[in-house]
Amino acid sequence: MSTWSRAASMAARTPESRNRYVDFLRALSIGAVVGGHWLIAAPWVSAGQLRLDHMLAVQPWTQWLTLLFQVMPVFFLVGGYSNAASWEAARRSGTPYGTWVAGRARRLIGPIVPLVLAWAALAVVFRQFGTSYEMIRHGSILALVPMWFLAVYLLVVLLVPWTHAAWRQWGIASFWVLVGLAVFVDWLRFHDGHRP
Repeated sequence: MSTWSRAASMAARTPESRNRYVDFLRALSIGAVVGGHWLIAAPWVSAGQLRLDHMLAVQPWTQWLTLLFQVMPVFFLVGGYSNAASWEAARRSGTPYGTWVAGRARRLIGPIVPLVLAWAALAVVFRQFGTSYEMIRHGSILALVPMWFLAVYLLVVLLVPWTHAAWRQWGIASFWVLVGLAVFVDWLRFHDGHRP
C-alpha cells in the first residue's frame, strides 16, 4: 500500500467530530517552519572551505519575506486547541495526567526519531568518505534546527492542565497575559543588547 493510500485510509477512519481545518493549519505551519529554516540557510564552498551564511544577512531584502513564514503563532494556537480537546477527553475518560502527557509526547517525538537516526547514519557515511567534522556539524545544524520548536511545544503540552484551567477561568485574558510576557521577554533581550 502506498503512502498516499495509507493516508487516505487513515483519513477515512477519522471521526467526523475531528476538526480537519485545525489539522490542516497545523500541517501547514509545520511545513512553513521547516521550509523557511531551510530556505534561509546559505551554505557554500569557497577555496575548499565550507562557508555557512544566513540568507537574511547575505541578502537583506529577503528579510521582508519572513513575514510570509510567521506561522508559529498559528501553530501554537491550533496546538492549544488540540491540546484542550485532548485534555478534556482524557478527563472525561479518567486518563491520568502522566498517561496523557506520555501519549502526547510519543506522538510529538516519534516522527522525528527516523530523521535523527537517518541523519546520524549519513554523518557516519560522509565521514568515511572524508567529509570534515566541521562540514558535518554545519550540515547537522541546517537539517535539524527546525526541531527547536518541538522542545517549546513539549513544554506547552506539560502545562496544559494549568493553561486550560486559566482559559476556563479567565478566557481570552489568559491569552493576552502570555502575549504580554512574551513581549516583555523580547524587550528585556533587546534592551540588554542581546540581538539575534
